[in-house]
Amino acid sequence: MSDLNAIRQTINRIDGELTRLFAERMGCALDVARSKLENGGAILNREREAAIHESLRTRFPQELQGAGDSFFTTLILLSRERQYRAFVDAGRLPACMSALTQAQPKDSCAYYGSFGSWSHQAACKLLPQAALQSAVDFEQVFRLVGSGEVDCGVVPIENSTAGTVREVYDLLLRHRLSIVEATTLDIEYCLVSTGSDDTVREVYSHPQALSQCAAWLKERALTPRSCSDTAGAAALVQERGDPGIAALCNRFTAEHLALPVLHSGIRDAASNTTRFIRVARSPVCGPDADTVSVVLHTPHERGALAFVLDVFRDYGVNLLKIESRPMPESPFTYSFYLDFSGSLRDKNIQAILLQLECELPFFKLLGNYREL
Repeated sequence: MSDLNAIRQTINRIDGELTRLFAERMGCALDVARSKLENGGAILNREREAAIHESLRTRFPQELQGAGDSFFTTLILLSRERQYRAFVDAGRLPACMSALTQAQPKDSCAYYGSFGSWSHQAACKLLPQAALQSAVDFEQVFRLVGSGEVDCGVVPIENSTAGTVREVYDLLLRHRLSIVEATTLDIEYCLVSTGSDDTVREVYSHPQALSQCAAWLKERALTPRSCSDTAGAAALVQERGDPGIAALCNRFTAEHLALPVLHSGIRDAASNTTRFIRVARSPVCGPDADTVSVVLHTPHERGALAFVLDVFRDYGVNLLKIESRPMPESPFTYSFYLDFSGSLRDKNIQAILLQLECELPFFKLLGNYREL
């Protein structure tokens, strides 16, 4: 035990010396940032970093070269982060913040689906005073907003049971729109039909709704049939008047169309929620914004995604979600969509955006918004 205590005392002495040297190293990083602010130049210098790694690698014993390389990779990353903070403190903000507005019109809004759909309900919650316009698909919502025909649009982006709405993620990348608000609805369905339990054989609804109720339908040997949206499925049932078909829709739609409800409270999971976003032509930075969304591409090299995750860890920022989507034009490469806590008013968040914007091959701010 005495030997162990002696070893620990030696470790404490070494750690104390490392702490002093680390503080000195970070001070030098700050001096470098000040020099670059005065004379120009990018913070990331890949050639110099490669030279540092090559020089240091030979100084470690063979068995420690991997660990030593990781140690200095982290040290150099922390030095760069220190410089980005210094740049932000000096007023060098990321370019993606240049389009920010304090307010925007929201008198008109397009939503996906028919009157009474879940997207319609979300639009009513987010914009109770706006003139609402139905769109036949997600693409039309984005086109209407982008062309200026409406001020904003509301679309679903993820469900707690069925997962993400991938088409919406792809549209966020293709269109120059920003997320300006979000909300979550508790989702449960009614089974509506002009028939009865004995006559119904097929159930129409949106694929997401069918997925969220798949076990319930299978248990009753009901055949799912895809439809454009839940409200449209209910309208189809009403129009046909066929006792052999039914629809999964929300209660608002059932009551609006005066359709008999055979079952209510339908969902496979005890908790089933869908998150909706409101998109507009310009990003905003409201005083209550608490969520940031971005999309980025990483270099096709070892540890590229780990680097991004390390940046969030080092800045002490809570990463809420990461979603990957394939890039059709580049097989086996991916776009990464990230949600994280924070406000663009926070210098810490500004430094993260500046670093990712400067160091990645592609980076786009999708929005800074509140969850209503």
